[in-house]
Amino acid sequence: MMVFSRIGRRNSQTMLVVLVCVVASGSHVFAADEQAAPSGGVVDQIGTSVKNLATKIEKEVTGVVRKLEDSETPKKVGNEVKRSANVLGEKVEEAGKKLKESFKSD
Repeated sequence: MMVFSRIGRRNSQTMLVVLVCVVASGSHVFAADEQAAPSGGVVDQIGTSVKNLATKIEKEVTGVVRKLEDSETPKKVGNEVKRSANVLGEKVEEAGKKLKESFKSD
């Protein structure tokens, strides 16, 4: 369980950083759109800015997902879970043997 909580926090922090970066860069998109298209209506400018921001967010999220898929993190988590399950199994087996021994001595 501890492994998942640490990984979850890291992913949450990473996603938060990415989101902040995208939103911060999105404010530059709004500023650029206002300068580039002064003849368009306010609604058109906002619509274009929102589309540009959505595209940028989609690209950033796709990049983060691709990096996660390419990383060794899923394999490491799988190995850690497998190791923990093996250790737990051994301890349960030892406890079972001790219980059997205690019943034999009674």
